Amino acid sequence: MKTYSTSELKEKANEVFAQYPTVNEVYATPDGNVFIQKNRAELHAKQKDIRVKPFERELKGDSKATKTETVQAVERPNVTDTQKLIDAVTTLEGLDEYRQDDRKTVQKAVAAKEAALKDASNDDTDKEKQSEAKAENEAKETESTTNTAENGGDNTGE
Repeated sequence: MKTYSTSELKEKANEVFAQYPTVNEVYATPDGNVFIQKNRAELHAKQKDIRVKPFERELKGDSKATKTETVQAVERPNVTDTQKLIDAVTTLEGLDEYRQDDRKTVQKAVAAKEAALKDASNDDTDKEKQSEAKAENEAKETESTTNTAENGGDNTGE
């Protein structure tokens, strides 16, 4: 496994900043992976027993920032690529980084994905409720059968 230096990781971080203009901090690992979400970086690092190094976007006024970095920070992935990234999101929280994108097509994709995730969540909730209701009905049937047996087959209670 190649181990990247801090300066190489910084270059990779700047590439991610160029692709995601709303992201102000990324997390890199010495194996060259860069993550937007800290927990993803930590999970990856834990598997490889390596450390996570955070990088912050350099602001325009920062003396370290170059003109190239400033120009790259304005660029963002095209709508098609952004939509693919949104489609890959599996949680409502994962959509947060796309909510600030001002492009109408991206906002529609975020809204559609949010609705799909909520529907999936509601389906899971409905399944749980159905399962609970089924268990409750089975318990009532068992209780009814027990009462019938105790009353000598007479389920009238008299």
